[in-house]
Order: sequence, then structure tokens, then C-alpha cells
Amino acid sequence: MDQVSRRGLARGAAWTVPVVAVAAAAPVRAASQLRCGVLDWDSFAAGVVPTAPLATTVPGVTATPVVSYSSGTAPGSNSGKVMAGPTGGVSGNYYRIGIDNVKPNDIVTVTFTFSQPVTDLNFTMTDIDTHHVEGQNKGWQNMVYVSPAPTTSSPAGNILGAGTATSPWHANAPYDAADTDGSDNVSVVYAGPITTVSITLTNGGSAWGHGNAAIGITDLSFCTTP
Repeated sequence: MDQVSRRGLARGAAWTVPVVAVAAAAPVRAASQLRCGVLDWDSFAAGVVPTAPLATTVPGVTATPVVSYSSGTAPGSNSGKVMAGPTGGVSGNYYRIGIDNVKPNDIVTVTFTFSQPVTDLNFTMTDIDTHHVEGQNKGWQNMVYVSPAPTTSSPAGNILGAGTATSPWHANAPYDAADTDGSDNVSVVYAGPITTVSITLTNGGSAWGHGNAAIGITDLSFCTTP
């Protein structure tokens, strides 16, 4: 009986090995189907509005940006265009939204919609600065928020706020950052899956109104599955 039992156990163990192997292979196959890529602004001509839908580096996956303005807001002359960098210390082309002849509470929003759900979406918003004419109510105060809320956000050292409509990201002091300065940037990550993300720039609720306000948006990196 002991010999039969040992042979039975051996046969059972032999049949078990392929099952374990198949189970272990499943996540490997799933990982191999993951496709990661970028909406790469360097692949578009600088100084023009790119023609949507915009191709990404993942075949078949596109993104469409739509820019909108609140009533009375003057669109920035380069708003909705791909522009040559650097911006916020990031080299290469970037996407720009902005407001000309800015007034209190002017608003511009860009909404990016992907052709299919994506995960691990990440990008940086640059040049969220404040410019104030000393002794006068002139200047602008860039205030930025995103929707939906990101999984994580990483504001640079000169940025305050939570990135919401009631607590937008903004510079903690009047400071017009140089193009090579990243201290007014915010990076965000969306674990996803997500299809649409909106980025809003407003001049805040102050009495300031003077000049032109704008921010940059870097390449959008993401992953997806077929």
C-alpha cells in the first residue's frame, strides 16, 4: 500500500507541473500585450495647430485636443499650437495654451481625448508663473487645475495648491520663470484606465489684468492594450 500511495502521489505531482507552468505564463502573456508610447510633440511642426486626431507612437492610438475659452477670453496668439522649446527647463517641442490681454477670471481649457483607454498616463505642465508690475494692479497669476484628479502629482518647489478648481496650482510668489527654469512646473500621473483629461488655465480671482498668460504641456506618455 505504501508503494502504491507513493506512485499515486508521483503521478499527481507529474500532472500538477504543467498546470503551475500555465498559471505562471498567464501574467507574462498579459504583460507582453501591453503597448507603451508617447504623444510626441517633436513629431509635429512647431508654430502651427496640429491636425487632429494626432498620431502617437503606438499604432492605431490617437489623441484629439480641443481648446475652449470662457466668454470674453481672448485666445492667445499661440494657444493650441505646438511650440519650440525649451519651456520650464524641458527641451523639445511642447503644446501651448494661453490668453492674450488677460483679464481677471479669464479661462482657457484643453481637453485631450484618446481613441481608447490608456493607463500610466503622465505629463508635465510648465511655466505656471506669476507676473506682477510693482505698485500696480497689473500682471497675471497663472492658476492651473486638471480634471479628473490625477493619481499622483509632483509640484515643483515654487508651486502651491492642490490642482483643483477650488485650490489651483499657482506660484507662491510673483515670479516669471525663465524658459530654462523648472521651478514652476507640475507633473501628474494617471494610473487609469482613462480616456479623457482636461487642463485648465485661469487668471484667478485677483484684480490683476495685463499682458499675455500661457503654460506649456509636455509629451503625454501612456500605455494601453490591444
